[in-house]
Amino acid sequence: MLFFCVTCQAQSAAEIYYEEADEDLWTADTFVGDADGTDWGFDAPHPSQHAGLLGKVFMQQRYLQLGVDDADVRRIDNSLQGFDSLINLPVMTLETEVPLDFDLFFGYSNVGLKGSAYSGLPADLLVAVNGKSESYSLGTSIYLTQAERWRPFIQLGVEYSQADFDLTMKNAVDTYAENFVDGQTDMLFNAGFEYDLFDVLGYRMTIDCETGGRFRDSLLLNDLILWPHEKIFIRGGLATSLEGGGIGFAIGGGLTF
Repeated sequence: MLFFCVTCQAQSAAEIYYEEADEDLWTADTFVGDADGTDWGFDAPHPSQHAGLLGKVFMQQRYLQLGVDDADVRRIDNSLQGFDSLINLPVMTLETEVPLDFDLFFGYSNVGLKGSAYSGLPADLLVAVNGKSESYSLGTSIYLTQAERWRPFIQLGVEYSQADFDLTMKNAVDTYAENFVDGQTDMLFNAGFEYDLFDVLGYRMTIDCETGGRFRDSLLLNDLILWPHEKIFIRGGLATSLEGGGIGFAIGGGLTF
């Protein structure tokens, strides 16, 4: 660093740097704070610069396997298996005293189970089940605009779910078959946070809350988000029921635009 004492008026280090560089690398947009210069601080990083998914345009698909805790169902199949897809779009910033950002998301999931079990004597029944549950969701993620490395969020929306199960019971003399279909629409409420572990690795915790009438239990989701490329991410983690159900996992990835 150079120091100049030639003139009677001292120059700051910043003024000297700007004179030598012949350009101002900082602008008012770089900082947030009061107009008189008090309480200045760095603005939040652009969404492309953090290791999470909030504030980004992306498409995602994952393979799902969710454990089943019910003993009778486990005789048919040990887990629900399927996939989910998600599209996320940043839509607006609400300029309030504490600015909030809003993302719009569209989701689809398809999980099911298939198998059979023998009831044994005296019933002597072979019970076979082939079923699936489909869900369509639409909602918004709400989070702090100025959040940096740690980004809490909530998600509000609606979800339509439909369960479709074929049940067959067979013994030596007779066969009984029935199809059960049930659909419902419920409120969607999730809460959680993202945290940047490293520049290319983020952690995301989500509590997927069960609302009245939901088919499944509330879930605690713990995900890691890895960025092998600035436009490609790999996402995977564990899903644990908060109501005594089984443990599962989800793994997949997606693209940002």
